[in-house]
Amino acid sequence: MPTFQKRVYDDAKSTLFFRSPQCGAVDIGDRYTLLRKRDRSAAYPVGDHAVAIANFLGNGQVVPRIRRWARLLLPNGQIARSRWREALKPLEKTRMSRNVKLQLDGQIRYGEVIYLTRLANLLGADDEWRYTDVVILQLYSLPDEELLEVSSQTVVSCIRLDELTVNNVENIASVVAMIPHKPTLPSGVTEDRFFILEQLGSDISTLGVRDDDNEEDVGGVDVE
Repeated sequence: MPTFQKRVYDDAKSTLFFRSPQCGAVDIGDRYTLLRKRDRSAAYPVGDHAVAIANFLGNGQVVPRIRRWARLLLPNGQIARSRWREALKPLEKTRMSRNVKLQLDGQIRYGEVIYLTRLANLLGADDEWRYTDVVILQLYSLPDEELLEVSSQTVVSCIRLDELTVNNVENIASVVAMIPHKPTLPSGVTEDRFFILEQLGSDISTLGVRDDDNEEDVGGVDVE
C-alpha cells in the first residue's frame, strides 16, 4: 500500500476510535474495518439474499445466520455505506457513497452495497470459527462499449441489473458515484442509465471520518 494511502487510512481509523471508543468497529485485516450500525441479533437470510450467499459458499454449504453491517472503512480512507441503512433516512440525509468499484471474476465491476456481513464457518476438531467477510451487492452492467469508444473512454455508462452477488470485501477498491443520465447510444437507443464518477471528493465519499459518523438511530431497536 502506498505510504500516503496508508496514512489516510490510519488517520481515519484513529479519528473514529478517538471519537467513539465503544463504537464496536471490527478490524478484519488488510486495512478494512467494519463499522456499525449492525443487527443486534443474527438471523437467517431469506429469498434472493439466501440464494446469493449459498451460491457464493458453494459445495452445498449451509447458509449460516448473519448480522448485517452498515459501513466499511476502506484502505484509502473512504467509507462505503449501504442501502440497508441509507434507505431509512430522509432524502436530504442520504449519502451517495454506497456504490463501489470492485474486482469480480477478473473484471472491474460496479455495484451498490446492500449490506456487509461475516459468514461464520466451523473448522477442524478444535471447533475453531473462521469468518469470511463479504459484501452483498446489486450489480451494474458492464459499461457500454460503443459509448466508451465514441467518448474517448470518458463516459463509463451502465444500467442497474436485478442481479445480486456476494463478494469478498477485500475486492472493493473504492467508493464511486453513479450519476443518473439518459443518453442516446450509438445504436440509436435512448434509455435511463448511470455514468460513473470516480476520485470523489470528501463531500461524497466521506474521506476520513466526519463528525456524524456515529450514525443517528433510525429504523428501530433491532440494531446496535
